[in-house]
Amino acid sequence: MANPLVIHVLWSLGRAGAERMVFDLVRTLPSQGFDTRVLAAFGGDMEADFKTAGIPLTIGPHGGPKLWERWQTVKFFEQQLLKHKPAIWHTHLGSDVWAGRAAFQQHMHPWILTAHSDESQLPWRTRWLRRPIMQRVDHIVCVSKGVCQSMRDTYEIPERCLSVIHSGIDLSRFPSHPRILPHAVPRILCVGRLVAGKNQATLLKALATIRHPWELSLIGEGPEETHLRALAASLHIESRIRFVGSVADIAPYLAEADLLCFPSTSEGQGLVLLEAAASGIPIIASPLPVFKEMFSEEEVLYAFASSSKTAWVHAIEQALDHYPAALQRAHRAEQIVREHFSLEQMTKEYAALYRGLLNPS
Repeated sequence: MANPLVIHVLWSLGRAGAERMVFDLVRTLPSQGFDTRVLAAFGGDMEADFKTAGIPLTIGPHGGPKLWERWQTVKFFEQQLLKHKPAIWHTHLGSDVWAGRAAFQQHMHPWILTAHSDESQLPWRTRWLRRPIMQRVDHIVCVSKGVCQSMRDTYEIPERCLSVIHSGIDLSRFPSHPRILPHAVPRILCVGRLVAGKNQATLLKALATIRHPWELSLIGEGPEETHLRALAASLHIESRIRFVGSVADIAPYLAEADLLCFPSTSEGQGLVLLEAAASGIPIIASPLPVFKEMFSEEEVLYAFASSSKTAWVHAIEQALDHYPAALQRAHRAEQIVREHFSLEQMTKEYAALYRGLLNPS
């Protein structure tokens, strides 16, 4: 008897947290007795990753912003539904509305959606457009309790249709790198799309006044790059900052870093935080509810108001002045990640959810 087929639907194949989570999940679900396939409205940096891993992948013929292109994308999703007849239709991020419409029109059940971010922060018009789609989904998986609450409150989703499954990481890719002291010039790492919500500007302003030597690697791409380069130049720190761009493998950068700074103002979960913690790196992060949910113990992470340059200056200097204490916190954060946030754990939880929806008691 053939394994049940799960089709995961993405809007694009950019190298962001949701896409990386789907990549890891679809390549491990076969170990739990499920076949997988990925659909995307259009491609991106991770297209080669999916193909190299042998994951069945189909990319749509359209994906532009015009309405007729969006309707073509709906037709593409409908055609794929009819062709492959999946047991489960699982959508993510920007695909939810258009792939969800295809599921509704083709009477596809169960349709599962993973909510990767706090949708209460979306513009009201976007929430209004998404609301009827969200209320038709069979089950919504949220990557954190905070995201779960926002989905429940924003779209009035019944409790029985919601669950929390934390994203997990492939721990074998992130071995711990024991550290004793930072490099002579401490190597600071910041990872994330270069967009306003990631708040890299506050980090640059703080670093400009740090009394320690330092060098910063910014990993990611986005529309804020020009502004951040201009800001670095105006602060006279451009020679100490490396704009790395998008990378296929972050592990080598984590292996060489002395400190990870994560100044984001909003996150659904933040995979890079888990990856850094698994690598044993001291972490300075914003006091977002999701981080406190993942690392509930006090003093595992440094946390403070993400909009305060002064707070960032203080936290970075404290970490570098008292690096052995920062390493102790990092060691406990690593233990938490290895105990609770593995890819294997995430895959088992999704597989259990799928089985429950396919075979309701």
